[in-house]
Amino acid sequence: MDPARLPEWLAAEVASWPQDAWGAHQTRLLLRDGRVVEPVAVLPSGDVVGWGQAGSADFSADDIVAIERIDE
Repeated sequence: MDPARLPEWLAAEVASWPQDAWGAHQTRLLLRDGRVVEPVAVLPSGDVVGWGQAGSADFSADDIVAIERIDE
């Protein structure tokens, strides 16, 4: 399964956030069904990739309703 891509309406906001050493943005996602998925990284390509418990979460870009930095 291909990773979800960050929706265009969120891309500009996330682009202004600080990047980690690999150029990714560390975030948590709120999905349409109420789930919170974390931790996830938004890669420079726009792909959204989870790890740990978030690595097994099944969602698509259309499921994302909000995003939050986890470094704040």
